[in-house]
Amino acid sequence: MSTVLGYRTFGAADVQEFFDRPDPSPGPAEVLIRVAAAGVNPLDHLLRSGHVRDMNGHVPFPQVLGMEAAGTVLAVGAEVTGLGVGDRVTGFALTGAGTYARTTLLLAESTARIPDGCRRPGRRPSPSPAPPRSTLSTSSRCPPGHRCW
Repeated sequence: MSTVLGYRTFGAADVQEFFDRPDPSPGPAEVLIRVAAAGVNPLDHLLRSGHVRDMNGHVPFPQVLGMEAAGTVLAVGAEVTGLGVGDRVTGFALTGAGTYARTTLLLAESTARIPDGCRRPGRRPSPSPAPPRSTLSTSSRCPPGHRCW
């Protein structure tokens, strides 16, 4: 079980909340990762608001924000080749699992190993000092033990 940032209904930033969800298990073509960094994408607020339901309307509520992540592989599905437990990876959570979480599922086909020479995610300067207000809300409270903007 881990705390995630998501929403229980489509709407504006005020529908976002922190809640607990069971850690997901990878399907045959998925990779479970421990999230080290999650991308903030303009698509996040479109998904949350319900403007692109053909992308996430099939995913049951509650839904977790975020589509991109980097982290460490914890488990791989039976059909996954070329990635293994302990690999540092980056990819897309086109699984509906969301990335504003401690763990998430990435599709193996859209996941790449991070080369050994690269620094850990989140360690270099960012061109944007904070996520846009349309994605995160000041009404969202960061749970104890979490880093939030």
